[in-house]
Amino acid sequence: MGVGADTLSTLITLKNSNTTYGASHFTYELTFYDVNGAPITSLRRDSFIYPGQIKRILETGLPIPIASVNRTAVQLAEVEWKPIAEFSLPRIQLRDVRFDLHPDTRELVATGLVRNDNPFRISRLTVIAVVSGTARNPLAASKTFVEDVAPFEQRFFQVIVPRIDLPAITPDLVDLFADAQR
Repeated sequence: MGVGADTLSTLITLKNSNTTYGASHFTYELTFYDVNGAPITSLRRDSFIYPGQIKRILETGLPIPIASVNRTAVQLAEVEWKPIAEFSLPRIQLRDVRFDLHPDTRELVATGLVRNDNPFRISRLTVIAVVSGTARNPLAASKTFVEDVAPFEQRFFQVIVPRIDLPAITPDLVDLFADAQR
């Protein structure tokens, strides 16, 4: 997804079809390739995925000219598997969600409440907003973090998605994803 001529964001979707084990830690390498198949650049990051989870990872504001990228690839390494009894998906809710499209800047502002429905503290909640076109192809995305959420606490969140080139935004064109790290 282009943010500007020299900046891009990319959305990675990972599916853990194993419902009894999750990865409490893994490293991923995201590589960008040009039209000749040569690597332009790579980045390495750490993450996690719960048993049975479909995880979205959004890398934003990468200083890579979008016109130079033909394809991307993701490789996982250093996976540390844990049984569901030790590493289960926390229960979180997104509530009172609202979407507003700013008429001048064409920014989408997604707001709402995120709730920790667990008897334990969550160190970081991530909320990702993805705007898709009518063919459901992602056009733009952004994310925000909510830190140190107490058990059963709810907090306000706001995600601002940069310029959207659509005449109107309807809720069916916006997907919100929440992820929690204990």
